[in-house]
Amino acid sequence: MKEVYIVLSQTMTKFGRAIRRVGRMKYNHTAIVLDDDFDEWYSFARRHHRAVLTGGLVKETIQRYTLKQDCVIESAVFRIPLSDQKYEELERSINAISNDKEYIYNLLSVLTYPLLHGFKTYKAFTCAEFVAYLLSNAGFMFDEVLCSYKPDDIGRFLQQYLIYEGDLVDYVADKNNDKNYANKVTEEYFQNFSRKDFRESVHNLYRMFSRLFYRRV
Repeated sequence: MKEVYIVLSQTMTKFGRAIRRVGRMKYNHTAIVLDDDFDEWYSFARRHHRAVLTGGLVKETIQRYTLKQDCVIESAVFRIPLSDQKYEELERSINAISNDKEYIYNLLSVLTYPLLHGFKTYKAFTCAEFVAYLLSNAGFMFDEVLCSYKPDDIGRFLQQYLIYEGDLVDYVADKNNDKNYANKVTEEYFQNFSRKDFRESVHNLYRMFSRLFYRRV
């Protein structure tokens, strides 16, 4: 038997605050953690802080949430038991997505959620849809289409597995047995906006809009 963790959180970015306010959500971000030490931590999000359009599958750290600030990150953590087989299938799903460079962050679905309540896009996920997709593959049965789920919806769906509510910084530091964990900055995430970021942003924007006009599964 294995365990994975689902993390709902508030992020410190202006975009995250706006999404919570407009969407009337407590949490704006969802991620999955594959180990007890919170080293294997994944979501769909921007790759660099200054490049919101460079989104895709990312390996996360608490520093992406705090933005180098001494702050409290409100969160909810859920512990999900899985069979060894389901856990291995989940790992394979993440690896397959990681190795497929066509996958992008579904920013348009997030931006239009108050009006359209989410929409499916070819090889694109929001953070909540990504977690719902993995849970669905692990045998969880969702009542609605996966793209319609917000982080708060994931929390309600997993309510019976809730193990923690409070500051995510403290929780992760305890899991790592390292009180200075939050100060170990992941410099790549905070790098200056580069030409590569610009090219990837333009390419992702093109892919987002072009995929609106065809439907593939």
